[in-house]
Amino acid sequence: NKMASISGGEIRVFLSTDGGTTYKAFAYESDCSFELTADTREITSKDDAVFRSYVTSAKAWTITGSAIYGDDDASEWNPDEIYAELGESVDVRITQVAAGGVAPVVGESKIEGSAILTSFSGSFADKDNGTYSFNLQGSGAFTVGTNA
Repeated sequence: NKMASISGGEIRVFLSTDGGTTYKAFAYESDCSFELTADTREITSKDDAVFRSYVTSAKAWTITGSAIYGDDDASEWNPDEIYAELGESVDVRITQVAAGGVAPVVGESKIEGSAILTSFSGSFADKDNGTYSFNLQGSGAFTVGTNA
C-alpha cells in the first residue's frame, strides 16, 4: 500500500494585506518551507539523577521562500509590492495548489496565521535569473483548516 506523495511544486505561499479577504501568491515562486520550533527550559533537579529534564517554554513558526524576480503578473505579489510590507503584519496561508497554478485544491489542508514579513532580499547574478527570498515570522498560533 503506497502513500500518496505531494510534489513540492504544488505547495504555495499566499499573503493577504486586507485582513484575510483576498490572498495572492508570490509571483514566480520557486520554493517555500514551513518550520515549527519549540523552545525549552531546563527543570533538572536532584530527583533526575543523571539525565537533564526539560519542558517546552514557547513555540514558534516561520514560512520562508524564494522566487524568480519579475513584475509582470498583477494577480500575484511582485517584488516591488512586497517591499512596502517589510515589518508589517500580514495574513499568510500555505497550501496545496494544482501543479502550475495558484488555485488552492478543494479539500486539502491549509495552514493560516498572522505573520510579520521580517526580511526580503534580492540576488542578481550575471547571466542568471534575478531572484528574491522572503521570511515570514508567525505571530501567535497558526490554524490548520481545509480549503473550501
